[in-house]
Amino acid sequence: ADLAADTEFDVVVNSSDAAGNTVNSTATSTHTVDTSAPGDGTDGNNSIAFGDELINSDEQSNIGFTGQVEDGASVDSIVITDAQGGSITVDAADINVDVNGNVTVSGQDLSTLTDGELTVTMTVTDSAGNQGSVTDTAALDTSADAGTVSVNDITADDVINAEEAGQTIAVTGSAQGGDIAEGDVVTMTINGQEYTTTVGNNGEWSVDVAGSDLAADTEFDVVVNSNDAAGNAVQSTTTSTHTVDTSAPGDGTDGNNSITFSDELINSDEQ
Repeated sequence: ADLAADTEFDVVVNSSDAAGNTVNSTATSTHTVDTSAPGDGTDGNNSIAFGDELINSDEQSNIGFTGQVEDGASVDSIVITDAQGGSITVDAADINVDVNGNVTVSGQDLSTLTDGELTVTMTVTDSAGNQGSVTDTAALDTSADAGTVSVNDITADDVINAEEAGQTIAVTGSAQGGDIAEGDVVTMTINGQEYTTTVGNNGEWSVDVAGSDLAADTEFDVVVNSNDAAGNAVQSTTTSTHTVDTSAPGDGTDGNNSITFSDELINSDEQ
């Protein structure tokens, strides 16, 4: 404590020779005091940072960090933690510090950590032997949310008739919720033909489909492809079914239709 409070002092040696003469031999000692732990700037330039502040499912298995340590300092450890208490310690062999104190770490797999806020902590020991740490945070988001997709009735009665089978039919519906957004691509395959459109600003979508394809295929899936803010992909799907009736009304092949004279022999009075 005294040496920390006083960085300069004199050393005096009192001597006497054989004749009894006294003499003082003196020297002055100076030293430096550094009791500050390495930090983010108050005691040298130390830092650590995620290479990406928002990490998605594709990125989580190959994460890098960059940082800086003050002159003469060494990196003791780098640890990444999640909000649930999970942690990953970077192997010492993966930590590179160049002659200028630049710190680089690459290829870290964070897939065992839980979505949410992540914290990276770098512990540093400075040239005076003081230990401290610096941190940075990032968000881990590895899953996007599907929304709800619906398909309106294909026609007014949800039945394709003979006339409609020869027309172009507007297939319409909505796509909302989850991570569905305006401009997301809507895809459906009907009778082997792929039809695409996009989600409008009100969540509605519409695509023109050949009536002949709808007549040949009474069930199809509608898929909306979306991405969340972190870049995770998700598909929202639904299945649409409808009925086809292209037979003209007749004597029983398409329902029970009939007409009968009330009299099979009509005379002049009856006509």
